[in-house]
Amino acid sequence: LEMWPPTAATLRESKGEPRLLLRLLLLLLLLITGTAGRGGGLAVGALAGEPVRPDESMYGVFSMACTYRRVEVEVFVGSLRATGFGGVVQFGVDKAVDEEMRAYLAANRVTVDSLPCETIPLVTPEQRALPHGLWLGGLNQARYTHYLRWLAEHDFERVWLLDARDVIFLRNPFESAPHNLVLFAEMPTTSVWVAQRVSACFGDEISKEMMRTLRYNLCGGTVYGTSAGIAGFAREMAGVGKDMSLTGAQRRVCHVNDQPLINYLTYREGIRAPGKLRTKNLGAVELHIMFHGPALTIKTPRVCEMFTGRLRKNGNDTGDLAIVHKWNKCPAARALARSRFPTLPVDKVVGNSVSEELKFKR
Repeated sequence: LEMWPPTAATLRESKGEPRLLLRLLLLLLLLITGTAGRGGGLAVGALAGEPVRPDESMYGVFSMACTYRRVEVEVFVGSLRATGFGGVVQFGVDKAVDEEMRAYLAANRVTVDSLPCETIPLVTPEQRALPHGLWLGGLNQARYTHYLRWLAEHDFERVWLLDARDVIFLRNPFESAPHNLVLFAEMPTTSVWVAQRVSACFGDEISKEMMRTLRYNLCGGTVYGTSAGIAGFAREMAGVGKDMSLTGAQRRVCHVNDQPLINYLTYREGIRAPGKLRTKNLGAVELHIMFHGPALTIKTPRVCEMFTGRLRKNGNDTGDLAIVHKWNKCPAARALARSRFPTLPVDKVVGNSVSEELKFKR
């Protein structure tokens, strides 16, 4: 490296010394092709004065795809890889997943694990026979124990926990760095459905207090954080589920969905409004409201309407938004997905409209 950059005298000497010229050329080649990773050399971006690309092998996207077919995950995987993300994508899949699905996931470098789909505590034989019966047996809650296992098996720096069937990526989701744990609201108030579940599983008094004080309904399908932040969150979610099983009403309805759990957990941790705050068991938490931060859940007709208006105003430019959850429930989001990813099976992804879903949950 003492030879670089070469002086005029060194260049003059090299004309009569082929070996010296060869050494200079080899040194230049090493500088140009060096990597920015651990122990690597100087990246091309660094030579050009551009930002150095991070080591994405330390970034992970976790999701569960138990009972899913290729068409149900292709928009998720295809749009994610289309952003240029080259890091880890890990799915829970069935042990007997069909060959088309297995080949597709392998071709797109998706790590698979069948254990989450085989170890659901409350699933019955009748439920297992249904198309998505495993989810009725408590997979939404049990998945957090498997997320903890995946975190322990790989040295991650940042991780997204996401739903698989109804998430689409508009840009690399790791462009923004989380401080510890990032949560996202999907409604500006606690939903009646969540309040009813909390009442049945944690008690009526807690449910009433949540309805009175918790200003936002949180989504369990979009959670982001550092490895430590996600591990702390997963431990607390698993713990809340166990507490509910022991002290709550012994009703199967309490074990189906994790949305009442995440809202109960944030209520218990004193999270009442958006912004950054420190909690007792989750550490530093940042709560984003709708249309703030890298992820958006289109939960209600109003959010769909606002998303549609923003697309029209900005000429389909979605700015820094990286993830749209429940895109398949909003016509404008579906049209955007169709235009961005014409080769993906956008129109084969089924989903009720947000209006129909709200009627069902009420």
